[in-house]
Amino acid sequence: MQQIFAVAVAGALGCLCRYGANVACVRWFAAPLFYSTLAVNVVGAFLLGLVAGLPFMQHPVLATGAAVGFLGGLTTFSTFSLETLRLWELQSFAAAGLNIAANVVLALFAVKLGLMTAEWFSST
Repeated sequence: MQQIFAVAVAGALGCLCRYGANVACVRWFAAPLFYSTLAVNVVGAFLLGLVAGLPFMQHPVLATGAAVGFLGGLTTFSTFSLETLRLWELQSFAAAGLNIAANVVLALFAVKLGLMTAEWFSST
């Protein structure tokens, strides 16, 4: 139950941080939104590296709240990054490359499919 609560609270905080980054990027820096997405993804990957590597973060409630909750709300790109790096470190270079290609290509396909589905629902 503690892990569920940690994920819920930390996830809400991660979502708020993501929203704040988007607002700051557009309003304060007059930058395109994709800069915010890139920044959030890179920061999230860095933070997941910290969570995965710091001994005190290995407590189940703390780790789940931080990794699944906060970083899941902030970005799931961090999880993809850690998983790909672990494959690379294991010298599973083909698997790491396939993971990169599959995530990028399938995510782009899924976004396009979602947009087409939304357009179809809007036109009917």
